[in-house]
Amino acid sequence: MSKKRFYITLVLLLSIVSSYSQVNDAGLWTNLFIEKKITPDFSIVFSEEFRLNENITELGSISSEIGVDYKINKYISITTCYRYKNKRHLDDSYDNRNRFYADFTFRKKIKPIIIRLRTRLQSQFTDMYSSSEGLIPQNYIREKLTFKLDLDKKISPWIYAESYIRLSNSEPLFIDKIRYSAGFEYAINRMHGIELFYLYQTEYNVKKPSSDFVFGVGYHFTF
Repeated sequence: MSKKRFYITLVLLLSIVSSYSQVNDAGLWTNLFIEKKITPDFSIVFSEEFRLNENITELGSISSEIGVDYKINKYISITTCYRYKNKRHLDDSYDNRNRFYADFTFRKKIKPIIIRLRTRLQSQFTDMYSSSEGLIPQNYIREKLTFKLDLDKKISPWIYAESYIRLSNSEPLFIDKIRYSAGFEYAINRMHGIELFYLYQTEYNVKKPSSDFVFGVGYHFTF
């Protein structure tokens, strides 16, 4: 066998193995986001999200979130939130997840581009009171970099990349998920807006990684 044929065969075998070892799924995420302005710099935020998976045939999770957002200055803001989530398993059972997180966001506008770098410190408890490991948190650092195009129009397109870095006392730091997304915001008026996006996410450092291809729609209400 020539070297060329050997390399072609090796690539084909690796492709076949990869196709069997990875799980792909299509999803639809819908989100309602409400923001109540207390002052120009301080807000209370609430969101409700439904995620459909299994090729958009089943309800994969429901989550509710509430928190506060504070803008320190035109460059830096802090957000703290609590999220309650029910997530479906393959056997049609659901677990409950309690998540707490804090975001530190740096924003810089280099017209017409707005750059946002967000660092999230996240701690999550699964089946807190019904599992032997329910009081052991899963801790993450999530880094998200967003580029948004501001053309002083109603439509503002954006793209972002986000990494999930797992924190553990017994293991070294490692990335177990990466997301890439692109979409746009449409400002109906000062109070109402909608968002459409496409998202791709994939797992790392697991035996059978899964990849998701997600369409999303959101509605924003600010008052």
